[in-house]
Amino acid sequence: MGHLANLILALLAAALVDETGAVGAPSPWFVPFVVVAPYALVPVIRRAVRRREVGVADRAVKFLRRAPVLVQFVADWSLGWGVAVATWRGPDELPPGWPTAWDFVRFAPFVLGTAVALDATARVHVDRDKGRRWLRFQARTFVGTTIPIVVFLVVDSLIATEVDVAWAIHGVELWSALHAFVLFAFLIVALPALLQLAWGAEALPVGPLRDLVQRVMIVARFRCREVLLWRTGRSMANAMIVGLLPGTRRVFFSDSLLDALSPRELAAVTAHEIGHAKRGHIAWFLLLAMGAFGSLGALASAWDPAWLVPFELGVVLVLTGGGLAFGWLSRRFELEADLYSVELTGDPLAISSALLRLGGKLRDVAGWRHFAPSARDAFLQRASEDPAFLRAFRRRMTLARAVIVAVFVLGFGGSLVAKVRSFDADRYRVAVWMGRYADARALLDRVDAPESERAAVHRAAYVMENALGSTRPERAADARDAATEWATELGAADDADWLGAVTLLDLAWTVGDEQAAEWFALAVDAANGDDEALRALPEAWRPAVDLMAAVHEAEPLP
Repeated sequence: MGHLANLILALLAAALVDETGAVGAPSPWFVPFVVVAPYALVPVIRRAVRRREVGVADRAVKFLRRAPVLVQFVADWSLGWGVAVATWRGPDELPPGWPTAWDFVRFAPFVLGTAVALDATARVHVDRDKGRRWLRFQARTFVGTTIPIVVFLVVDSLIATEVDVAWAIHGVELWSALHAFVLFAFLIVALPALLQLAWGAEALPVGPLRDLVQRVMIVARFRCREVLLWRTGRSMANAMIVGLLPGTRRVFFSDSLLDALSPRELAAVTAHEIGHAKRGHIAWFLLLAMGAFGSLGALASAWDPAWLVPFELGVVLVLTGGGLAFGWLSRRFELEADLYSVELTGDPLAISSALLRLGGKLRDVAGWRHFAPSARDAFLQRASEDPAFLRAFRRRMTLARAVIVAVFVLGFGGSLVAKVRSFDADRYRVAVWMGRYADARALLDRVDAPESERAAVHRAAYVMENALGSTRPERAADARDAATEWATELGAADDADWLGAVTLLDLAWTVGDEQAAEWFALAVDAANGDDEALRALPEAWRPAVDLMAAVHEAEPLP
């Protein structure tokens, strides 16, 4: 979880700087000095170890774990790394924030900072061989953690070669949901093999251990692609099943776990992992996540600024509730898997013994996702002795699953219904954003748009059609010229006739025409009595100064 937490924090740090802005002028050439800064802690930790200052050494090592996040934040906030990357990338026609290959450069400080922090931590190991094994394991774990992000960036970088497709996914919520579904489906199929490759796992050698694991799988009627030995440099005792489909999922056993457990305990742990699959725990987690994120989407669509609670607070409440629900559910899913292990093996002592052995000195320590091993042992003992207690636990889990279904139906289902209902409106908005006015005109009968906007779209479609082959900035300039020609024709007509022309100029601004934006700004100044701004405004638009200022102050189109 350490690398995943760092990755999430680095993404949040970058988003925060994008929102608030960097301080000072960009100085990207100083970023390498920030990246290597964690090495400065190596002599500090070594000196603390020599002096037996355990607290100092422990705090320094903990700081190293979060150093990559700080490296990314300092690079972005203090040295303007994100601004520099945006400058190197240059302008494009993609939707704002669309992922491209440049994002690999954007997060290079975090990736390189992680490599430095891991190497610095490995250097302070007393046993150098153990330190090198730990470094190889952590490097592979980090690569495995980044796989979903890398897949996402690669796929969206390929989509970026088709600008119209990128805008459709960006602006049409139904296409955006389909895009996310396809990516997720690909990960479900490919992630087990990608993790096997990233982690350097290999088939568990033929012998008694493999035979034992396969016998348990046969009894459980469980199928998988492969049973793997996960070499961690003997730094972690863990087992897991990765994947949902029998033809692609892999079962991983770490080297430390295989060394630590007796055959009885290994059989119980294998049954425990199979219990997660048999009880569909990953699928239930996915339903909960889809319901929670669907609720966020519905919340964003329905939010009214007049509500007393800020939108950001609503997001925090939904995410906090989802996180608490995940932790509550995860701990009890572990208990369900423990019960399945007992039922499958008929050996209630084996799983308890394995839990306590793997817990070691931390057998009384609980986590976000797991009860303490001693608490799980106590649960199994009581469940075996008190049928009423076991029935009550199963009723609670049945109720929890019913709540997940309700959250999924209301959150994801409601969000999906909203996406379907907004389909035509979203397509119309994207057509306007792209300056595809013939496409927008074809959708006018299906959307709610004011008469002035309808007139503007009809005029632009008549003059420009879809302007196939031209770029988005060229279409924006064409729309501005069409609006100016219309304004010239109107002359001294009243505001009702002028509103369509001003709206078309506003549409040109929406597509990204800087000249149109400048004219609106001049109109606002002129309406406030600035004679110089009035003289700078093209003569065709001077009769509509007050109207342009009013449109400028209104909500942008669309």
